[in-house]
Amino acid sequence: MPKVFVPRELMLNQEEAMKWGDVKILSKKDDPNFGLEPDRIVMQIAKHLTRFNQKDDFLLLDGHIVYNSIAAAVLSSWHDDFKILVWKGAYALRQFKIPKIDRREAGNELGPVIWAVNQAHNLEDQFETMIRYVIDRSVNIDRYDPDPIWKEVLKKCQDFGPNDKIVLCGSALMNIVTVVYLMRRIGEFTIVLKDHKTKRHVPRSIYLTRDHLDRICK
Repeated sequence: MPKVFVPRELMLNQEEAMKWGDVKILSKKDDPNFGLEPDRIVMQIAKHLTRFNQKDDFLLLDGHIVYNSIAAAVLSSWHDDFKILVWKGAYALRQFKIPKIDRREAGNELGPVIWAVNQAHNLEDQFETMIRYVIDRSVNIDRYDPDPIWKEVLKKCQDFGPNDKIVLCGSALMNIVTVVYLMRRIGEFTIVLKDHKTKRHVPRSIYLTRDHLDRICK
């Protein structure tokens, strides 16, 4: 029976997810601050994802964007394509195909830059520097289709420097494409997360190289 891997305990419709296979929840909602510690999330879910069968199984995008993004990045360290389920009133199947990405650290010449995945939230007033958007409001794009999102990310994020930071926000699929791209190209980078207790954004380093994940999963 196919397995449906859910990075974080379901928030939408577990019955609908069960139509696709045996649901495997990788993390329970027992620690509200766990999403602020990406390294712990990697340690928690990576070993579970070694059981992912590329041909039969699915990664379901639901709930916390950090968990979704890390789960997709972990899988992408082992597979160049896999099946995902996205919510469109019901779960819809998408093939997540990763294009060739050269591993390099070249970036912008403007010094450290704050990026945001998209303009789902008003971030300009929350940072003292200008925000660069991977996908801004001027781009008319299907947020449920990974292929056009990949085209935008490949075009925009080639300027992402090793000292830049990326704010995860908005569409789950846009976030996982951006994080997978940065993992493939740089391996170690800084994400900016919202601490809902303090209402402030906090930077967190994330390390997702293939060698690191292989050591965790031994």
